[in-house]
Amino acid sequence: PWPPPPTPPTPAEDTLPAAAEAAAAEAAAEAAAAQPTATPAVPQPLSKTEIRASLKQELVAACEARGLEATGTVAVLRARLLALLVDAPGEGDAPADTPAVYIVNSILDRRVNEGRIEYLVSWEGYGAEENSWEPESNLDDCPAKLAAFYSNPCTQCPGCIYGHHRDVCRCCKPLYHVGHDECIFRSFLYSIFQWAIKGVRALRKKSEGPGEMMSAMQDEIRGFGFPMTPAELERVNAFRALRGRPALDCSPGVRFLSYGKNKDGYWDYEMFAKQVVDFMDAFDVLHPEWQLMLEVDWSSGHAKHLEGALNVIVMNVGYGGGQKVPRESTIPDDAERAKLYLGSHNPQLKPGDTQYFYFREDDPPPFNAPQAPKKDEETTKRNR
Repeated sequence: PWPPPPTPPTPAEDTLPAAAEAAAAEAAAEAAAAQPTATPAVPQPLSKTEIRASLKQELVAACEARGLEATGTVAVLRARLLALLVDAPGEGDAPADTPAVYIVNSILDRRVNEGRIEYLVSWEGYGAEENSWEPESNLDDCPAKLAAFYSNPCTQCPGCIYGHHRDVCRCCKPLYHVGHDECIFRSFLYSIFQWAIKGVRALRKKSEGPGEMMSAMQDEIRGFGFPMTPAELERVNAFRALRGRPALDCSPGVRFLSYGKNKDGYWDYEMFAKQVVDFMDAFDVLHPEWQLMLEVDWSSGHAKHLEGALNVIVMNVGYGGGQKVPRESTIPDDAERAKLYLGSHNPQLKPGDTQYFYFREDDPPPFNAPQAPKKDEETTKRNR
């Protein structure tokens, strides 16, 4: 009989699988290279004003879009976004390659151009030929310059005892009285006195429970919440678009807030100011024949001073502690006006001098402690 045919050699156990895996990997790489790469969405820049006026849900969304931690209180979320502006100059500020920084020197005039308020701005370090008309939204960070412009006697309305600007004075128009207040509705809040049925009354919860805060306007003409029709809301939004402000989805006469930690935060001045600005836009559009008189109570959420304001509460009479730096005050050169600043006593300051409301490096000790050291010194019980 013929001998059996020789058995063909068996290839190495992993030769074929390895070759197949290499071919599959090469094909996948070619397919990936052929597909267009998706460009990640770049979040819209934010300004400091927008960050400070945003509610918690808006701050959370902004943090998530920028890869920041989106947990914590409203103050914590705002701090993260504000720190991002400092770390990355392109976020809400001028780009890093901007060739020059323009600083407002003064505001010279005001006009309404196609329904949009514009101001004639003089720029620091530039001549009169470089003056330009700027929209109102470009001057959000210049409240002192705007205040100086509106208090300039040359621009005041003739006959106005308050010195209002001639374009905005409404002193001759009737008053439209609006009252404002806030309140909180808590789910487990009971009154002091309760009904008892056969000696049994309702159980009290240990806490007052979650709550909803409401900030609302009330007036004699429109009633509670300043109700608006869809047509009126459309007119207001058209006006706000010209001023560079976002559209409203409802009347600004009522605002709700789920207050508390890890919710919408707590009602503060920024939220109140945002509501008032929105309300004034609606009022200016719907009632131009009236002047607004808005009454609010003096609560902590309504109290706010400009940066560097002359606020006696934050001034120090001693060296110690964190020194606030309020603005300087220059005594007028005119003798009659200087009397309004210096009084009838024998002051140390003279017309033309500048008064500082904080301790500078070369200032003498406080009047009530002439031996006070300039810096804190270590003491022991013996020489204390």
